[in-house]
Amino acid sequence: MKNLITALKKENQVYNLDMQKLLSNYKAVCDLDVELLKELGVSIENLKEGLKSKIKGLKTLYWRELFDNFDKIKSRLTSKKRSILFDELHSQNSIDFTESNIYAIVIWVIKNANKYFDDQLKEIYLELTETNFVKKYKSNQRTWQEDKWRYKQGGINTHYTLDYRIITHQGYINRPNSFIDDVRTIANNLGFSYIGDVKIFKNGNIHFKFEKDFIKAFNIEASRLFGWIKEPQDILNEFEDITQEDVDKYFKKSFSMDI
Repeated sequence: MKNLITALKKENQVYNLDMQKLLSNYKAVCDLDVELLKELGVSIENLKEGLKSKIKGLKTLYWRELFDNFDKIKSRLTSKKRSILFDELHSQNSIDFTESNIYAIVIWVIKNANKYFDDQLKEIYLELTETNFVKKYKSNQRTWQEDKWRYKQGGINTHYTLDYRIITHQGYINRPNSFIDDVRTIANNLGFSYIGDVKIFKNGNIHFKFEKDFIKAFNIEASRLFGWIKEPQDILNEFEDITQEDVDKYFKKSFSMDI
């Protein structure tokens, strides 16, 4: 908790320095002779509007920095879900980046984060799904032909588990590290601090060699959330390379972000 308070105070101090610099610059301009400002084509009204815009932009910059890089938020919410909460905050453009507001917003994020955990896990699971790097459920094997899967849900292939080796082909050229961070977020929520080995290719593809216990927990939780399995016995009946100990450890593994 001490480290958390220190980090937030430091962020607020830097913001205050930037805000003081911004206000000082605008004050210096406003102190110029009115006639000179007119000659330069600058009006006081335009300066006021410009200052409002700059202040709003500075607030946005620091709130975005908090959402994207503050580990207490980043380690629990994927980039997409952080953006949803950030947009909610951004719509309230009067919120200043003060120390008390920072604490209040962090608590607000924590209270609202839990409702996104299930959705973000399923989203990342589907993003990691590649036909060549999944394992069919045992009941799905008899009718698996080429790229046609037996089970489909809204046009999406179902009833499978991810392999511990995956090469994505979605071309994350612009955000490979962001997606890897999202996978780490899911792992953290499932109780894992390490996902395994990762390699980024120049074309944006990512090669994952997942830690096997993590991928077991991920497969079990995703299958449960998608409704592909209902009971612990379903896991033993359908999954490959799974034990009763794995089922006991990972089925209905609950997690939440506590205040």
